[in-house]
Amino acid sequence: MLLEVLSGDKWLSAEDLLHNADLREQIKVARYIRENLLIMSESGLVRRKPDKSSLRYQLTELGQRVCQVRLINSDLYADTMHFLFYVLVEEQYYQGIKLSSWSWVYRSTCSLLWQARPTVPAFSDQAAALHQQLSIEHPEYNKGVYPDSPNAVVLWLSELHPPFLQVQGKQRNTYGRAWCSPELFVLSIDRCYQRKLLPYGTPLLLVEQVWNELALLCLMEVEQLEEVFEVARSTFSFLKMHTGEWGRSVILEHAIKVLDIL
Repeated sequence: MLLEVLSGDKWLSAEDLLHNADLREQIKVARYIRENLLIMSESGLVRRKPDKSSLRYQLTELGQRVCQVRLINSDLYADTMHFLFYVLVEEQYYQGIKLSSWSWVYRSTCSLLWQARPTVPAFSDQAAALHQQLSIEHPEYNKGVYPDSPNAVVLWLSELHPPFLQVQGKQRNTYGRAWCSPELFVLSIDRCYQRKLLPYGTPLLLVEQVWNELALLCLMEVEQLEEVFEVARSTFSFLKMHTGEWGRSVILEHAIKVLDIL
């Protein structure tokens, strides 16, 4: 909803958005609008500029493109939002930006649910586990994890199709997805290059650790990723496969940004 309202050319303040009838109905608590604007800004979807006593907001080029994709390919839209949120904490770390609780909680909740599959722990148990993990990884961060933070992540994960989270009545389970967009797979490969500081054009050996990283980000079992790999390789000319004495490798010829492939 925020994407739609911000998709015009006007710069809007949080107060302008609060006066939008559709948004007010959809997001009933005012602070949620401000929190979502912050998340969208950190994810590169929204730009901000000071204006007198308040900030004004407008979609970036990436935000506009994501908004367009939502109208024509909802599955790719959901995969894209998932990727932007998942890698945000790493990008903030690389840029020396102060830890964002949302970005850390999003990636960590994905990991927690992936490791616990097919069982979905109660939100209170998720929050408790994340709180303990956060205190170990970032003892300097004393705000902890809000009890409803994992629930907010699950709301986004519920948008993925094919689904990772499956709900039947009160029963909630998670299963490796049967498919993901080749775009998400390519972005996941690029993330592996960045994490390993591997020069583009250099073969990335597809060892077990790499497959597991790809599986977690795409929320797919390793065995099912093979089919997506073949489709991605036939779709994108900059993605190659190489077989040598050490086994199979993937070669990404250059860096890939989300805007490059949407």
